Amino acid sequence: MGVEQTMGFNEVREVWRKADEGRSDGRGTLGILGWFKCFVQRWQQQEALTEDALYEMRLIGGEPGTMWARLSSGTFRVRNCELPEEADPDTEPSPLTLVCVQDPATKRLVLVDGNKRAVVLWKRRQGGHPLPADALLCVGVLDPRFAAAAAAVSSVWAPDRPPARMPLRWRVAASYLAARRVAKRLYVLLRKGGRAVS
Repeated sequence: MGVEQTMGFNEVREVWRKADEGRSDGRGTLGILGWFKCFVQRWQQQEALTEDALYEMRLIGGEPGTMWARLSSGTFRVRNCELPEEADPDTEPSPLTLVCVQDPATKRLVLVDGNKRAVVLWKRRQGGHPLPADALLCVGVLDPRFAAAAAAVSSVWAPDRPPARMPLRWRVAASYLAARRVAKRLYVLLRKGGRAVS
């Protein structure tokens, strides 16, 4: 994934703020970053965005029934995702920044900012366009205790019945977007050193 450089939380915040300023829809999503402040051990900047990283990248919003569930046929993978209607694959996305969190055990990357931009970059790469050399990838490595706790309760977000188009072996990934709902409980768990609460 390229050479890694350590980043501070405020540096990541500034990257995200600039991305918000460049959004065509005017939406501000910087508040999402705060959800992960307690659960990220360290932030890193990758010097280059690679095709392999995009290929393995997961989408934020891993909940059944969301737009991204529909566009990715329930896989929440960038490589399987269709373009949203408003996305233009003929135009390089702006800003060229993606922010992810990473499971330290599996090394999987989950986008927390940049779903649409990542999908456009992937579609452009498949169409023969090179990945832009100035694309910025910020990665927050999750506290292993949080990753384990989130995985342990991931069935909270599982549908009662698998959608017809999904294979039965499909398992719902821990939804980092929905972590907001259980953030207080997980934070208490981490403060107690990860001890199981009976």
